[in-house]
Order: sequence, then structure tokens, then C-alpha cells
Amino acid sequence: MAGIEALLSAYTNPYYGMGSVGSTSSSGLDIASLQKNAQQQAAELLSTYNSNRESVKTLKADTAKYLDDYILSMKTLDQSAEKLRLGNLDKLLYNSDGEVTEDTIADTVKAMQSMVDNYNSTVKLLNDNAERGPGTMKQLARMVADPAPAASMKMVGVTVNKDGTLALDAEKMTEALSTSDANQLALYKDIIGGFGGIADGAHKNASFAANAPARELIQNDLATIQQTQSENPFREMYESFKGNVYAMNNQAVAGMLMNLLV
Repeated sequence: MAGIEALLSAYTNPYYGMGSVGSTSSSGLDIASLQKNAQQQAAELLSTYNSNRESVKTLKADTAKYLDDYILSMKTLDQSAEKLRLGNLDKLLYNSDGEVTEDTIADTVKAMQSMVDNYNSTVKLLNDNAERGPGTMKQLARMVADPAPAASMKMVGVTVNKDGTLALDAEKMTEALSTSDANQLALYKDIIGGFGGIADGAHKNASFAANAPARELIQNDLATIQQTQSENPFREMYESFKGNVYAMNNQAVAGMLMNLLV
């Protein structure tokens, strides 16, 4: 900024480019008035330039934060889903003696609730940022679809809300996992953590999200940043030099400004 301010100072200096000092030129031009106008224009353009630069910084920081939140959300969802997938579900549901107990059922339901909460927070993050880019919208569309067949999920107390989030009926899942029928228990386990089950669906959504190109996720943000950066207020200054006698005396300064800022 020091370089820009110095150039602007030179641009508005009454001694710059003039053979003599005075309020009126030999052609009758009011030099003092022209100088005042040039100073005001330079100050306004500098203010606009600073505002533009701060806007770009804010946009970049906001976009970067979203990407960080996106990555963390998908990672957290995947970790909670993995605790319920395949063999990991058995580690929760059976104790060291290979028995299903009230405590192991409670741990399983708790793990499911954690995954449901992470799933829902991820859906909210995507919904709140859907306009950032088509990649975000595509991922949201995946998430609001059922992670497993609705009829099967309902059997273990999991339903899908109208907004695509999940709801867990802890009592119903506890009741289902408390069955003494081995075949029924095997079915419920498959619905929760088997291939194509609830946890597997959440895992696949998170994995798909992790491989999404960042540029697609924030495509609209990038376009906005680029547009804001291209709105260089000093182009207006350059155009105003044409036909302006006072400014014509400062073309060297104008050229330096354009080289520095364009």
C-alpha cells in the first residue's frame, strides 16, 4: 500500500508536471480546482480499491472455511459409520463372551445415534452452502436420498425426515436388537451394518464426498472472487486521463499506477 499511496500523492501534487506554481494556467485553466478534483478522485478510488481488496480477502477466507468444514464433516461421518459397519458392529453388539446384553445394545444404539447426528449435521452444512457450487449441490442430493431401503430402516427404528435428515427411535432399535430370534437379529444387523445397510450407505456417501473436486464444490465462489478482483477501480482513473489537461501532466504517474495495480 505504501507504493500506491506514494504514487497517488505524486498524482495530486500541484508541483508535479508544471513549469510554475500558480492558481491559474496561461490558458486560463483553474489549476487549484483541477488539483482539488484530482485529489478527491484519487481518494475515492483508493477507498474503493481498499474496500474491493478487503471483500476479496473475506470471500477467500469464507470459502476456505467451508472447505475445511466440509472435509471435517465428511471425515467425522465416515468414522462414525465405520464403527457400525461389518465386523465392527459385532464388536459393539457382543461382549467378550459372545453374548448380546443390555449394555452392548445400549452401546450399539448410542453409536447409531452418533452416526445419525453426524449425518444430519453434514446434510445441514451442505444445505446451508448449496449455492457455492454444483459439486456441493450434487453431494447434498446424494445425502438426502435414503442411505438404505426405507422399509428396512424402519424395522430398526430409523426413518428419513422430509428435509433428508435421519431420525432414530432408540426404543425401537433397542427392542429390535433384544430379540431372542437369531435369524431376526442377523437381519437387523445386516440392515444396520451389512453391505447396503445404513452405515454402509453413510460410508459410501462420505467416501464419494471425499473424492469430489474442490473446484466443483466452490465453483460459484471462485467466479465471484474472480469477478470482484477484476473490478479494479483504477481503470476508471486511467480512462479519466483522456482529454484532461491537468491529468495529462501526470501520465507518468498514471502509467506506474496501472503497471502496479492491473
